Amino acid sequence: MKKLFYSMFAIAMALTTFTSCEDVPAPYNDPNNTKPEPEVDENLIFEESLTKNPGTFTVFTTKGIAWSFGGSYAKGTGYNNGTNTESESYLVSPDINLSDVDKAFLEFEYIFAYPTRKGEDKVLISDNFTGDPSTTQWTDITGTLTPWSNGDWNTWSKFIYVFGQEYLGKSNIRIALYYYGTPTDSRTWEVKNFKIRKGEPEEEPGPEIPTDLVGDGTQANPYNVASALKVIQAVGSAGTAEEVYVKGKLVKIEPGKDGFPNSFGNVSFYISDDGTESNQLYIYRCFGINGEQITDENYIKKGDDLVLVGKLVNFSNNTPEMTSGGKIFSINGQSGPEPTPLADPTGSGTQDDPYNVSAALGFINNLGSDVQSNEIYVKGTISRIKEVNTGDYGNATYWISDDGSQSNELQVYHGYYLKNEKFTDANAIKVGDEVIVCGKVVNFKGNTPEFVDKANYLYSINGDTGEPKVAGTHDAPLTIADAIAFGDAEHAWVKGTIVGVIDAAGEAHFDYDDAMSNIALPFLLADGTTETFTKELSKCLVVKTARGSEIRNNLHPSLQTFGMEVIIYGPLGSYSNLRGLLDPPYAEIIMPDGSKQTFGTLPEE
Repeated sequence: MKKLFYSMFAIAMALTTFTSCEDVPAPYNDPNNTKPEPEVDENLIFEESLTKNPGTFTVFTTKGIAWSFGGSYAKGTGYNNGTNTESESYLVSPDINLSDVDKAFLEFEYIFAYPTRKGEDKVLISDNFTGDPSTTQWTDITGTLTPWSNGDWNTWSKFIYVFGQEYLGKSNIRIALYYYGTPTDSRTWEVKNFKIRKGEPEEEPGPEIPTDLVGDGTQANPYNVASALKVIQAVGSAGTAEEVYVKGKLVKIEPGKDGFPNSFGNVSFYISDDGTESNQLYIYRCFGINGEQITDENYIKKGDDLVLVGKLVNFSNNTPEMTSGGKIFSINGQSGPEPTPLADPTGSGTQDDPYNVSAALGFINNLGSDVQSNEIYVKGTISRIKEVNTGDYGNATYWISDDGSQSNELQVYHGYYLKNEKFTDANAIKVGDEVIVCGKVVNFKGNTPEFVDKANYLYSINGDTGEPKVAGTHDAPLTIADAIAFGDAEHAWVKGTIVGVIDAAGEAHFDYDDAMSNIALPFLLADGTTETFTKELSKCLVVKTARGSEIRNNLHPSLQTFGMEVIIYGPLGSYSNLRGLLDPPYAEIIMPDGSKQTFGTLPEE
């Protein structure tokens, strides 16, 4: 009976509820609902969060590890669980329709981690996607990616690209986020909140620098330490864009690898306005006046009044400092001589037309902080050498400049020898050598222009590329004078007249005598005929031949070849302080009637 009562009650309530809602107009406006209607972004053309999945994007992976999802961002990296895998992957948008807009821009947030490692991270665009990103003709719109602040996984940078007229009015625009990691190294790129909007991007406000400062950061009016600390608080981990000048008293030099002595030629220390440990500014890895290396432990000492020049930053958001690469401008009011001005920039960075150091420094400065370039060639003079490692590493660290001075230098960091081989001789390079260096460059931490660690090598040293030197040709052989002046060559073609021999005492015999009949003696070549050549040993080329060789057995002047003209192929080198052809394998005698007789074998080149 109780069950029947409850059933009838439920039916009655249902009918009552239905009847009470029957006359309510639609849509029903709940007076108790105070939640505002969501705003519609009329300028939003396309949006994809790229968080838990690729959404409307498509992942194309040609090798290794693909773009991954599952958190609050998309991640591109070839690193996983302590292992690097050579990886190449594209994250490609669907077609973006810009057919009815006259202004539009792309924006997304990103973290660009481990930027000094090998690899590539790019933003690409195309209006002719083939369906396969590896065959699509892309345009690189990456520009400069802002690197993370050394382990800061919480601060996101913003990428902005304003579409050019070549893409507006089209409905088939594709954007690809591309990364590549090597088998030994990989960066990490995290991306989220991908949006395309109509109009123009709003200009990001820069940091608001305090006005109650002592000094203005110029050479003529440096900041004091208290003001420098205020500037750092304002700019944060992004740091100052330009170098500034700061004055203070040296409080203490940091011991250990960052203090003195160290192998980098710089020193880390603290300064304050009053020389005490209150309100200090950390000066990290600072070089001497005009950027010179510091090797004297008494170069600076506690209590010195210093003026420093460098960039300020709140490193990892917890260490206010003048970051590495700063320089001392003056010590107790004494500054060094004015640095050598930059040379006029020249070159295009190619093998045939390398940058000079001035041009390379400008190129690196335009890269942005910690952004690696493709391979370039730079010509300069070695100004100082830190080390040449001939052990397992086989690389060297040194600096080059346009004039060989320690002003306006470019660091070559852990570079390899000619032909990208390891150094085996500690004396293979020296200060003053003119070199061409090939490799990737980077503005390390935004203040140290350098060739990238283990991604560079010497293309040439004083003109020597390490490749076999070839002098002359069969049809255009060197004269004897040219062969003497040329220097060493692994292969040379030389033309001259057989004019005598040189005995064991180093005496030349130009007239036929007993020495001339000694077939074991090296013979001499000269320019001109036997009637016109100058009988001076210094103007002759020695031909040293091996016992039993065809050249010795057929060309020696004792064999009625005196005065004959010959063309000889072989290595150019030194013999008893003279220039000579050493054991040449091939020769031709030009007979009086113009015909030729050949001796020996011409090696295949």
